[in-house]
Amino acid sequence: MKSCLRSIQKSGMSSTPIYRRWCDMRARCQNPSHQLYKWYGARGINVCAEWGSFLQFYSDMGAGYQKGLQLDRIDNSKGYSKDNCRWAPAKVNNRNRRSNRIVETPNGPMVLAEAAEIYGIDPSLISYRLRRGFSIEQTFAKIDYRAIA
Repeated sequence: MKSCLRSIQKSGMSSTPIYRRWCDMRARCQNPSHQLYKWYGARGINVCAEWGSFLQFYSDMGAGYQKGLQLDRIDNSKGYSKDNCRWAPAKVNNRNRRSNRIVETPNGPMVLAEAAEIYGIDPSLISYRLRRGFSIEQTFAKIDYRAIA
């Protein structure tokens, strides 16, 4: 590991954003004192053996990285590997969390925040309507209250 780190430092990669993403990924999964470990390593989320090497991680993922993108696991029940990771904008990554509420919409199930954006309805109004037993069509209907008044 130290020789790998030395070669990365010599190449100048240790100060790059992609190197920091790699370090953060490993810390979340392998360091019990990391503040997010309970959501990753303690849940059994791991980093594939190949990605123990930054150079291999960079070989697999470096080409797709752009400033502002985050490392996103496609299937959140699985660990970090070439087949289960992608670079995604924060909006996509945030909608790929276990804690998101999935709602049934006229176009099928989707994350509440995404449904609110697509249908142009406040998420709290969607939740309210669902709690009150509105049908799917009623829940996602846009009502122009100015036309009623």
